[in-house]
Amino acid sequence: MSLVVDNIYWILIVTGVLTALVGLGALRPQKGLADVFGSTTDDPAALLVVRHWNFLVGVSGVLLIVAALHPEWRVPLLWFAIASKSSFAALILAQFRSFAGKPAIVGAIADVVMVALYLIYLVAA
Repeated sequence: MSLVVDNIYWILIVTGVLTALVGLGALRPQKGLADVFGSTTDDPAALLVVRHWNFLVGVSGVLLIVAALHPEWRVPLLWFAIASKSSFAALILAQFRSFAGKPAIVGAIADVVMVALYLIYLVAA
């Protein structure tokens, strides 16, 4: 536990950067949708939702970096990240067969690991 507490700054910076990079999918939603979920669409409404989801995930990554830099904001921002990452992981893992072998599974597992680290910090701090 102290390993996580002692290194929370770097944990938040690294996980924040990794999460923020998902936001780049807002620039090319068709490619992001194909690369992560193995799906394609030309429907403008669906692409708007994909673009918006990527943007929101990117913002949550930036907020994790903010949490690293501003310890006084850390607790509420970690709870936000836990809610966001847990919901994504739960949705993907609940449909494991649909996403098996696709990068979305890797993202869901990475989010589970991040949530575990954040919860360890919150319990120990």
